[in-house]
Amino acid sequence: MGEGAPAQVNHRRVAPEMELQILLPWYIPRLSSALEEGGLVLPADVNIMDLARAILLNLLRHDAPFPQRKRLEALINEAIELVYNCPPPFYLLPRNAKTELNLLADEVRQIISAGVRSKNPAFGRFKVLGPAKTQQALSRAVSTTYLEYEQAITSKAKDPTASISDRLSEASRSFKGFRAYLKENLYATLKRDDIAFSTLTDNNSHLFGGR
Repeated sequence: MGEGAPAQVNHRRVAPEMELQILLPWYIPRLSSALEEGGLVLPADVNIMDLARAILLNLLRHDAPFPQRKRLEALINEAIELVYNCPPPFYLLPRNAKTELNLLADEVRQIISAGVRSKNPAFGRFKVLGPAKTQQALSRAVSTTYLEYEQAITSKAKDPTASISDRLSEASRSFKGFRAYLKENLYATLKRDDIAFSTLTDNNSHLFGGR
């Protein structure tokens, strides 16, 4: 398969306020646990949501005003080590998920290119498809996987009581787990699109002599 650009998705960027709403349900429990483990008790008139929101606004560099700004920023400075050791899961933001999906798609493209060049029988179907149709399939899969994820994560942001799949809940705990979740979803979408992609596995080592 010829060299080409990664499959790109050009969806609109989620508004700053929505980014906050996306992160808060996932970040608040983590921050609360970190503060508890660090023995930091918030003043009676400051709740964990206000503190989490202030931290996110500062880290995202949003200029939106918020109540008790000076006081909350003083608390952040007081608990800076705890905050540093409990980073928000920014990888969950749709724009960052989109970036990872494009990178994953590019990895697939490179695997296919190497497989076709090596004349590995597992990649025979891709010779029939050709570079253009293979790239189109990658682009469709990235778009579909991204939209499914965006819908799930924004639904949770709009309604904190909305259910989230156990897979996503588990994957959200770390960037490594989340990337594996996106990869699994992307591969599943590709395999539904064309049987050629059924040769792909979690690590694809079987395609190149177990390397």
